[in-house]
Amino acid sequence: MMEAGDQQTPGMVSKSPQFDFKWLDGWPVSEHKTQIETALWSPDLDLSPEERGQLWIRLSRADAMQSKAPQLYYKLITFESPASKEIAADIKRSFPNAEISEGINNPEKLVQLQNVLSAYSVFDNKVPYCQGFNFLVAMLLMYMDQENAFWVLASMMSFYGIGDLYRNDRPTLSQYLDVFHRLLGIHNKDAADYLDKLDFTPHLYVTEWFTTLFVYRLPQKACLRIWDLFFLHGQEVLFRIGLSLLSSPPLMCASFFTTPMEKMMTFMKNALLQTDINTVLETAYLISLPRAVCRWLSHDGIFLENNKLFIPTKVDEVQEIEEFHKNCVIS
Repeated sequence: MMEAGDQQTPGMVSKSPQFDFKWLDGWPVSEHKTQIETALWSPDLDLSPEERGQLWIRLSRADAMQSKAPQLYYKLITFESPASKEIAADIKRSFPNAEISEGINNPEKLVQLQNVLSAYSVFDNKVPYCQGFNFLVAMLLMYMDQENAFWVLASMMSFYGIGDLYRNDRPTLSQYLDVFHRLLGIHNKDAADYLDKLDFTPHLYVTEWFTTLFVYRLPQKACLRIWDLFFLHGQEVLFRIGLSLLSSPPLMCASFFTTPMEKMMTFMKNALLQTDINTVLETAYLISLPRAVCRWLSHDGIFLENNKLFIPTKVDEVQEIEEFHKNCVIS
């Protein structure tokens, strides 16, 4: 499945021009893909919060999804969530990312957070509500309104395959962790061998990286750059960033190889908070995943069910959902 020589080679990163949102006209079919990729990988990328929200909405095609059922979100929030107790508990939890915690910790934002989580739990009965959704939605609400946050979340869960990481028994997550383990052995054998020696397996640290798109462990500045690239490239970015983190200082240093099992989680946590995202992205940019892995990720997640968003039958009485079933093919 993963021949090391069977790889994709990225182009060179150059200085970023000012991001032109006209490049996204007609996305994902665009003659400006090279400019978009260059801009989003560049250390010079500078977006306002409003621009970043628009970037994520348009790259994820959430705006196209919303246009198919413009009133659906506000009807969904009138239904009682099957996970209302869990959601009520989760929105009161503290967020490890200080910027998100400060930005979301006000009555208005907390209501919006509860609305989006409740609406999605009604919307998609294939993916059971899990703690972790709150980190994703809180991040989105920092850069867009609640309706757009709902549709971007729907896109992340379906087209980008993040929902597969939360399904019962998490078989896809187990596969991802296994692939990550084997990729680490290819890209950083010393680190892989040492972690194996400790029996410090990827499920102990990569699970929270992937299921929260690094929000649970990395500073806000780093997460923003990773999310930009996630919406552009999809799931492969999670693997490339994860491999880069384990090859970049301050995580990869002499102390790493002397840290015992019982202290490794704390060591990683502290090191990640000091991450220089530009260094991580420089390394991640140069990491080529085997073509077989890229094909598998694309087939398994981003283009799900013939590029048609799954809609649950739980609220079939809502007319918009029936129309959505017929019409929601995002090209």
